[in-house]
Amino acid sequence: IFGLLHLVQSQLEEDDEAEAPGETVEWHPLDSDDHLRFRNWIYSHLVHGQLPPLVDSVHFLARADPREPDEPNRECSAAKAMGYLATAWVFAQEGDSELKQEARDLVESAERQVKHCAYVEQDRFTLLAILRTKWPIWWLLQRVLSLLEPRGEAS
Repeated sequence: IFGLLHLVQSQLEEDDEAEAPGETVEWHPLDSDDHLRFRNWIYSHLVHGQLPPLVDSVHFLARADPREPDEPNRECSAAKAMGYLATAWVFAQEGDSELKQEARDLVESAERQVKHCAYVEQDRFTLLAILRTKWPIWWLLQRVLSLLEPRGEAS
């Protein structure tokens, strides 16, 4: 299903580019050079089927959201969700069961980031806005889950 969501996301992006310039609702736009570079870096790794270096994913995760720890919307960040998923991708690739469990925990952390947005950003958090995001979150999630639950092994 996440592969299909990625396909819908890609189609919406193409439709947005074909339409006249206007105000489109987008969930968590790429609002810094760092976010844009990380998004492009992950996208390139996804396109070429190459695993990103763990250290770069972890470093991005550490700096992904500079908001203060006590801000209520700090737990709602597409950038942090991408950092968690990129790190999970590396762990999911390993054969070690403990690392695979770490990958599952990271996927859950990414999910918490996205779910929290439903509460703190109700005006911007819509399905259409999430599908229009420039973050390749659905593609990355599909890649991670395909490693954690290969076809024929899902229960």
